[in-house]
Amino acid sequence: MEFMDIIKTPQVENVTFTMVGERKSVSGTLCLTSHQLIFFDKENKKDELWIFISSIDSLEKKITDSSLVVNIRCKNFRNIQLTIGDITKASDAFESIEKLVKINEIDKHHAFYYNPNFAITEDGWKSFNLETEYARLTAGSRDFRVLEVNKGFKICSSYPERCLVPSSVNENIICKSAKFRYLGRFPIVSYIYHAKKAVLMRSSQPLSGPNELRCKEDEKLLNAAIFGPKHCYIVDTRLTNYATNIKNKGGGVEPSCYYPQWHRIHRGIENYNSLKDSLTKLVEATSDFDCSSSAWLSRVSSSNWLNHVRSILNTACFVIGYLFDEGATVLVHGSDGMDATLQITSLAQIMIDQDCRTIRGFQALIEREWLLGGHPFSSRCSKLCNTQDISTSPVFLLFLDCVWQLQQQHPCFFEFNEEFLRVLGHKAYSSEFGTFLYDSHAQRLQAQLPKRTCSLWSYINQATVINDYINPSYEMRKQIIRPSTVPHCIVCMKIYLCHYNVYEWSSHG
Repeated sequence: MEFMDIIKTPQVENVTFTMVGERKSVSGTLCLTSHQLIFFDKENKKDELWIFISSIDSLEKKITDSSLVVNIRCKNFRNIQLTIGDITKASDAFESIEKLVKINEIDKHHAFYYNPNFAITEDGWKSFNLETEYARLTAGSRDFRVLEVNKGFKICSSYPERCLVPSSVNENIICKSAKFRYLGRFPIVSYIYHAKKAVLMRSSQPLSGPNELRCKEDEKLLNAAIFGPKHCYIVDTRLTNYATNIKNKGGGVEPSCYYPQWHRIHRGIENYNSLKDSLTKLVEATSDFDCSSSAWLSRVSSSNWLNHVRSILNTACFVIGYLFDEGATVLVHGSDGMDATLQITSLAQIMIDQDCRTIRGFQALIEREWLLGGHPFSSRCSKLCNTQDISTSPVFLLFLDCVWQLQQQHPCFFEFNEEFLRVLGHKAYSSEFGTFLYDSHAQRLQAQLPKRTCSLWSYINQATVINDYINPSYEMRKQIIRPSTVPHCIVCMKIYLCHYNVYEWSSHG
């Protein structure tokens, strides 16, 4: 079906636009296109407000005696109300918007139709070079090498084709280890702390099952990453009971008898499905403008969102302690290694490596750990909250929240500011750029995104744009950062507050 077949009424006059929580209402004209809602201010014709169809999280309508009211919840935490006097046209407009929102085909996304309105001076698809990043991580060490073991994504569909591994392992060891790991996500090197020869690795759970099956190649792969102390750690992000019970389904943990040098630590991070419920409660609390301060604080606390933040940061601090203080190698995994695992490994690198706290370094971290690391962005970010879709979850948003907490406690350590994080969070959920589309690097290549879409980094790295994201208090500091996670130090990120002015009127002409 063509887009224009869906849009019954492309333009509706005499629409009252209200940003819920703000006292100002504006009258004007609403225009519907295949990928945007565009509202024109009646008093000032030059003022326009654009809303991506893909940014709409949910729609509701209410018919009164004289009008139809459309309530729109957006993925950037804003609630919009459209009041339309012509009920017939309003109903047609609502039906059109509803059908556009329900289009699930990724190749119908706005990014495939977007024509950049700026000169591309740097192709963001080429800004990140995996070979260069691997060279930075290894720093010339011969203890590690890059293997094109996953060429054609034959071993693991959610890993890159070239992976960083210890030099002493060969392709046969990796292939057999991949068969022993859920979804083929074998242990790979995320970071190397050269000062103490400590290695940070990540993977998915082993398929040991109820009989505690063994894979000698997997043991060899892990042991090949031990260069410092002989005691190492497996940080399992799952609850102990969950990790034990999943053995009956073929999953499980590394049997201690086969991994005697590895001490397993269960951190008990909540499953990604629980994040949705917490965020829904948080959004409901922050969008209740009649709520008293004490009641608001109580609702924010009971949402449990800030507890999720503390849990992730605490686990990352444990990993830093093992790497930096003990010089021990650490493997992080949960069930599939695509969610909490990436949060932990990314935060640990931000805490220990000053390069990850720069704008370019943070972009490289997102590319290497999240986009190439197999986080399923399209599945997780298709909805924000209030959805029964079990694949959706604000995992990346929680990660950005944790980074923001680090910023608040160490404001001079980050080259980028809060606005940079807000833009990344918003663009992960709704964007004219192709960077966060699809669930894996393999899918992005198959869809030919570098040829068919514009990269978010092409926009951000413009000289006229990047200055908006620079922290004026930034100082390059090499020391590691350790956040305080006591309750009064973990606060609600401004992005969740609905009075935060995410939308801005833009003048054209």
